[in-house]
This record gives sequence, C-alpha cells and structure tokens, in this order.
Amino acid sequence: PTEGTEREKLAAWVTHPENRRFERAIVNRVWGLMFGRPLHDPVDDMPDPKESGRDSSDLLDLLGADFRSHGCDIKRLIATIAATRAFRL
Repeated sequence: PTEGTEREKLAAWVTHPENRRFERAIVNRVWGLMFGRPLHDPVDDMPDPKESGRDSSDLLDLLGADFRSHGCDIKRLIATIAATRAFRL
C-alpha cells in the first residue's frame, strides 16, 4: 500500500497472499515447537519458494495454504499438525 504508517505498510507486505514465506515461516516455527526441530533449518532463514525450485506440494506449502485459507488460525494449525500420523508416532 501507498498509504499508512511504515509499520502498516510492512504488515501488509508480510501478510500479502502472494508472500508464501509468511505462511511457510509460521508453519515451520509451529512444527519446530511441536516436534523439537523445524522442517527447514535454520528457522529464521526461509528461502523464497519461487527460487528454491521446489514444487507447490511440499509440506510447508500444503500446511501454509491451509493456514492462510482458514484466516491464519494458529489453533487450527496446531490441531492439523497434531492430527498427522507423523505427530502421533
């Protein structure tokens, strides 16, 4: 956006639907908290999914898309991860 404070502009950019890094980073952090290690390490250095050459069916993208499509609901994300076979093991 062209209007608003610098913080509002940054928040709009970070949470923009085309910025897949946001949802992937959230999923990676929650996964790391629940499993003791993140899917991508280091957790603070998420690569751009467009540049990594990975397809859109990777786990971070699948969970990230679900996270975003449900209004960035952390509680739902935790429940979704907890319902996986990997977590039950």
